[in-house]
Amino acid sequence: MATKSRTLSRRELFDLVWSTPVTKLASDFGMSDRGFSKLCARHKVPTPPRGYWAKIEAGAKPKVPPFLELRGRSFDVVEINSTIHALPAEVRETLEEKKFIRKQAKLKERIKSAEPLPKVNKPHRTLASMIRLVKKTKPDGDGRVAVMGPRKHGVSVHHSSVERAISILDAIVRMAEERGLTADCDDMELSVSQGQDRIPFSLEEKTKRTKHVPTKEELANEEKRKAQLRRSSWDSFDFGYGRSWPEYDTVFTGQLSFAADAWADGLRKTWADGKTQLVEKLIPDIVDGLELLLAHKRARREESEERARKAEILRHRRHLAKLRSEREEARVSLIRELVELRREANDIQAWLNDLPAGTAATGNSDLARMIAWAKGRLHELEAKTTVGAAEAMLDGRKLFPEVDELEDPEGEPSPPGPYGWY
Repeated sequence: MATKSRTLSRRELFDLVWSTPVTKLASDFGMSDRGFSKLCARHKVPTPPRGYWAKIEAGAKPKVPPFLELRGRSFDVVEINSTIHALPAEVRETLEEKKFIRKQAKLKERIKSAEPLPKVNKPHRTLASMIRLVKKTKPDGDGRVAVMGPRKHGVSVHHSSVERAISILDAIVRMAEERGLTADCDDMELSVSQGQDRIPFSLEEKTKRTKHVPTKEELANEEKRKAQLRRSSWDSFDFGYGRSWPEYDTVFTGQLSFAADAWADGLRKTWADGKTQLVEKLIPDIVDGLELLLAHKRARREESEERARKAEILRHRRHLAKLRSEREEARVSLIRELVELRREANDIQAWLNDLPAGTAATGNSDLARMIAWAKGRLHELEAKTTVGAAEAMLDGRKLFPEVDELEDPEGEPSPPGPYGWY
């Protein structure tokens, strides 16, 4: 299990990297080797060169550089956050299992040379249409052959590396299929999938820019151009825009790089030719990596689906709470209406009862007419406050149902956060 995040001083980090191999430290801190090396570089902490630990094992005492103090507190405080520790538990377990298998099988053994894969005469059915297109595609001005889908996942190599790229892709796809993964080449976009989850990938050749060295023909054409400018008196305005050659050339290095397009919390996503390895020897590692990336994507998807499910449940509970609140307001409003009617009826009855004996209740006076109206009003109010009237007011409104469909067994839900966040 990877350790949790830690805070070190720059001096402590320096002492660690010169007393323990970076690969061991990276594993202890739950980071990738490359991620830990980048951390050291950010804090200006030098790391041992290649072969340092071999010399130590051989009994030598290679020189350790002096520790240099730097100005600025931002360099001195080193926050080490474990990226591997943040992975879902099942992905961490799979990662450790893959590492153990690779170590036991010595799949990580560095070599100085590797035999190329055999030429593919009958490519895997998934790649057949793409390979046909790759072989038919004419190289551009730099010699590049590129067949890629709309999201730029596919093949982009020099025409001299086409057969090698085909062999690598064919081997990867076949091994992935053996592991239960599904390879796809939809719309010339390469990917592997497992269930609902899909990881697109690319195989590209690295390039570099070099200063263009003009050929004899280009130099001769340039002299002709300059001579023409001199004859036309435009030579003083020559800024080199009409030059017969480009300033830089794009040079293909012959180094291939396989890259998976995935967000993966520190998991490895690229495998490339190096000084001591070729992509051909990394194919088992690549397929292991694709399996891990798919497992990670599945775990994150399931987490997202679970969050969405809980959010939907909470949304429904809050909706029920809103309906309960509205119902309670309707209940209060109804009872207040009945109470007010009953209170008015009681007040009118009390007024009538308090009239002095002998007060004229009939006749043509204003008082007589008011008393008659009051008795009519009292009759209306009493009719509105009977049990039957109350039942009629409740009919169809579901204010007091026998089975409460708005009840929440979990009680009242938490209120929404700022901006409606859950």
